[in-house]
Amino acid sequence: MKENGDIATNDCLACGSTCLNVVGQAGDHEYRSTREQYSFLSCQSCGTLKIVPFPGHAVIAAAYPSDYYSFHLSANFAKYEKSFWGNRYYSKLRTALSEEIQSRAADLGKQRPNDLFVLDYGAGDGFRLKMLAEMGFNKEHLTAYEPSLPQGLSMSESFETLIGQDFLRQTDKQFDLIYASHVIEHLEDPSILLQDSLRVMKENSILVIDMPVPEGVHFNLTRHHHWGGYHAPRHLNILSVKGLESLAPRNNMTIVSVQYLDDSWIMAQTVNSMIEDQAIRILPKFFRNAFAVTTKEKPTLEREVLYGFLSFLSKLQRVFDHKSSVARITLQKR
Repeated sequence: MKENGDIATNDCLACGSTCLNVVGQAGDHEYRSTREQYSFLSCQSCGTLKIVPFPGHAVIAAAYPSDYYSFHLSANFAKYEKSFWGNRYYSKLRTALSEEIQSRAADLGKQRPNDLFVLDYGAGDGFRLKMLAEMGFNKEHLTAYEPSLPQGLSMSESFETLIGQDFLRQTDKQFDLIYASHVIEHLEDPSILLQDSLRVMKENSILVIDMPVPEGVHFNLTRHHHWGGYHAPRHLNILSVKGLESLAPRNNMTIVSVQYLDDSWIMAQTVNSMIEDQAIRILPKFFRNAFAVTTKEKPTLEREVLYGFLSFLSKLQRVFDHKSSVARITLQKR
């Protein structure tokens, strides 16, 4: 079906199944860009979720205000990095990124991580590449692609930036490593990410997709209304691992590894949704502040305590269930 010129369909865009049932409902409790409540349909074949009704392009555009978290991560870094909790938080991020990039370089047979040509697909304000550049990475090897950066915002000029939906399709560059961190769920058609990546990948290069997945104990317990991975109306198609396994070969790609990650930040938004809905009526002010949307951006004692506890719960979940609400999928060309 089509609504006001916007594309919408009740077919599963991951596996093509037409058998979808309502599994939950959610609104925008984080940025309050709309009062609409949306349903999420679950594909009975692969478990992928789809938002209905389709929000429409005007609603989606309004859902990404200039203060949307991914558009000012670099500004937060400059603001908080010298504070005690900021230094602690960003040191962990640097270490994790350094270890990740070294591991990927080894997988690709590169002697030095600096030899990698890296594309950040859906880069926001370019924070990931900014950290790589500050760690001494070759800036000429770094490219940030952001399809829809709001007017008035900009990225770092120390590396190549491609802003706008068609710019990636115009570049002649080829990349060893493409990161797409929490991007595919925002796309009207998730195949676009795979097709765009395939065109700019070198032979034997890899695409790394981090995404929320409707799997694990956390999702199953909170899916009816409060699951933090819904992020309505921004998450349009929330793929399961099985869904991506179906989508990848139809786009000439194959999955080489699947890893379930810490989903503490989704847990925090689950609880925040419960607080906003007054499902949790009694909670000390300290923890109310800790569960606020902006907490994931501002390094504080509250954040350290909250995310430390939720990370522990996430680890327990993965030990006993072997899954979580966040997965990292590595793909290559077929």
